[in-house]
Amino acid sequence: MQPPSPRALRERVSNRAAGLLRRPTAPNAAPAPATPVAAPAAPKTPAEPPHEGTLLEGLLRGDDLTTSVLTQVREWVADGDVESAVSLTESLRRHGQSREVGDLASGVLAFHRGLLELAWARFTALPRAAWATYAPEEYTRCGLETARQQTVEELRDVATHEPAVISLRDWVTIVGVVFGAGEHALAGELFDVVEATAAQLPADADRVERNRAWLEPWVRAGIDRTAPRGERPAFAVVDYGHPGMNRGSANIGDHVQSIASLGHLVRHRSVRLHGEDDLVALLDRLGERTRPALRLDGVDADVDVMTIHRDASMYQEIPEGTWTLCFGWFMHPLFKMRYGFPLHSALRPLFVSFHCNKRELLTDDAIAYLKRYGPVGCRDWTTVYLLLSAGVPAFFSGCMTTTVSTVFPETDERPDASAPVGYVDVLDGSVPAGAPTFHHSDRAVRRRSFLENCDDAVDRLETYRRDLSKVVTSRLHAYLPLRSLGVPVDFKPANMSDIRFDGLAGITDEAFSSMRDGIIALLQETFTLILSGASEDEVYGRWRELTAGKVAEAEARLHAPAGTRTAPPRLDQAVAAAVAETVHVAPATPRHAGDEVNCAVFVTKSDVRRLSALVRSLATNSSRPLHVWLLGRPKAERTRLTLARAFPEVTFSWVRTGGLDAAVHPPVRTANSVARLVLPDLLPGVQRVVVLPAETVVDGDVAELAALDLDGHAFASARSRSNQSSGFQMLHWAAARLRDRTALSSELRRTAHARHAFDFDAFGTDLLVVDLAESRRQQPPAEAVALMADFRMNATEVLHYLAGPDHAEIPDRWQHVPSEDAVTDSVLVHWTGITKPWGRRVVPEQERWRAYAGK
Repeated sequence: MQPPSPRALRERVSNRAAGLLRRPTAPNAAPAPATPVAAPAAPKTPAEPPHEGTLLEGLLRGDDLTTSVLTQVREWVADGDVESAVSLTESLRRHGQSREVGDLASGVLAFHRGLLELAWARFTALPRAAWATYAPEEYTRCGLETARQQTVEELRDVATHEPAVISLRDWVTIVGVVFGAGEHALAGELFDVVEATAAQLPADADRVERNRAWLEPWVRAGIDRTAPRGERPAFAVVDYGHPGMNRGSANIGDHVQSIASLGHLVRHRSVRLHGEDDLVALLDRLGERTRPALRLDGVDADVDVMTIHRDASMYQEIPEGTWTLCFGWFMHPLFKMRYGFPLHSALRPLFVSFHCNKRELLTDDAIAYLKRYGPVGCRDWTTVYLLLSAGVPAFFSGCMTTTVSTVFPETDERPDASAPVGYVDVLDGSVPAGAPTFHHSDRAVRRRSFLENCDDAVDRLETYRRDLSKVVTSRLHAYLPLRSLGVPVDFKPANMSDIRFDGLAGITDEAFSSMRDGIIALLQETFTLILSGASEDEVYGRWRELTAGKVAEAEARLHAPAGTRTAPPRLDQAVAAAVAETVHVAPATPRHAGDEVNCAVFVTKSDVRRLSALVRSLATNSSRPLHVWLLGRPKAERTRLTLARAFPEVTFSWVRTGGLDAAVHPPVRTANSVARLVLPDLLPGVQRVVVLPAETVVDGDVAELAALDLDGHAFASARSRSNQSSGFQMLHWAAARLRDRTALSSELRRTAHARHAFDFDAFGTDLLVVDLAESRRQQPPAEAVALMADFRMNATEVLHYLAGPDHAEIPDRWQHVPSEDAVTDSVLVHWTGITKPWGRRVVPEQERWRAYAGK
């Protein structure tokens, strides 16, 4: 399996980092790192619980400085107080005696923010003992993503020459991370270190034995082992085993899916099943439950059955040509490093009721795999749109759990109206006192066998339909199977516009029956071929024939014309008023000849007092006349006069934008949100403009940035450095905010996928170089504002919707964010976040702002 592409790195890290935030920071058996990092005076207990409290409290407890700092940083990140963490780490980095602690803390902070480039720059500046003692997991995860070969060599060298520098507990963790990254040879070598260290430190070994024992068979397993093809057709039942002890499915709803899927096999009553006794016994029990009207006797055959791990099939030995049904989602990553997809090469998958919404899963290999074994039947319409936009033939199958009635025969034991109403995972406070409640998620599910969980899933559904007059639930895999069984059920999820529900929630009985009957009919014919011993070519050929019409219908639906959207009627009038009322201040003493460089700054009331540093930096370094456009609501006459006097060589234009918000009433209350979308109309006669944030200084010639080759694009933007680098994820979030307005959320997702192939990188919109004429053509202002009003998006989301990947990128040296990247040759500095360079708190490189501010 190929390593992940660089574009997928940033968005992976938030999920990977979450489990690290509260972890203990100082391992037990590591020697003290080199000065100036303050190391523990003596080893500590590996199983010590995470510290809770402030930096001071840690020091008062007797923790060393580095442990206390990292504990505080991790707490702040977990609590969302990134600004404090940035200031603390920067303060430490500014002093020689604490620089190393600051670099380490800065690297840990950057990793947990998903800023891998910055994190790696910090980690690689440290001596080995520092990261190995205090942040071995963050170092390993970050390194395997950004500098894999270097990290593999470093870990191998540590294991060979200095294994004691990393504690036993951390070695076990690192083995999992390395294994999850697909570095199987190294994982085996490091597991040998675990075994040797455990033998030397029996007390420590006892504390990690459970994790070690769980991990061992996975690490020692071969990769993609294939057994010879048997004489009988083989079918694999999807199980939920996982190399991560706490990452297998804990949701009994997955096993509801499983028993629904197995109904399509066991309804063939003349087929004799061969395999492990317990599995065959389960299938026999389900077969005996098959509704008489759905029993089939047309195939007389013997079939081998086995279980496969949904998320880790490549670590099993599987006979060549084994068939399996792929349903649900395959997004439980291996130690948060990658997904176990594509499946084992010996498997022949049929995709029905498939769901995906993360681009991390859809690697190039995964896309090719889905194309090879498609068309893909999708559980929801969002997945259909996503796959079609990525070039994968797909259709809407609906959810497998709608067919669970296959193995639930009709019953006369239905409760009367006096029976209680049951509540399954209803968390909105609406459950009456004393009402029967049920939970589908339980850690015990991970510890029970697949067979036990399937029996429990059957018992759960029988309880619901025999003992309850009605069920209220937030769970999709309670709502749909109960509806399949005829149990009155109210679906009350946290958000009806959840990405998983399009096509499943709020549908009529006729649509529900059509969905269920469609899956049953499709799989009846396909399973008949498989069980009869048909070849792979025959089965997939017939699959394509059966689904061709459905794929064509899905394509037509995706590309159906979008509804007409019109901007609010007062928009044109408000724009005209803003242009007419623009105040221009000509330069008193022009300094340069040549064409003007136009710079636009969107300002708020608090920004106008801070503009002198930005303007001075521009004026000092520009080789051409400077025209600064200030757009915002403040009147700020005094500031206007002050700037004109301070910079007599600069042309200023003040554009009042308050009337735009009043005319449109943007749904997301962000300053200048409408103005950003109608910028081409607010600057008549201007061809190109550099949009700059107020909290910026420019050490280079802005004329160079203004002359950037846009290669036919309407604008160039700064790249996103955060882990939320998926453009479609941003649009999916916007759709989810529509909540009960499900028709709108579905339309937003559909039209976005029709416009752009999945996926593209998100980009920043605070710093732009814009060709205004091209922008007016490619992203018409009226259309942009109409999208904002109708879909309740903010300006950044609208620009992502309209442009997608169709934009140029500003060079890194012109988009430096000191708290987010490691650029060393920058000529433009932008301070993002709440803490600004003019505040009392320390922020990285604030001296560059102060140099222009005169402070």
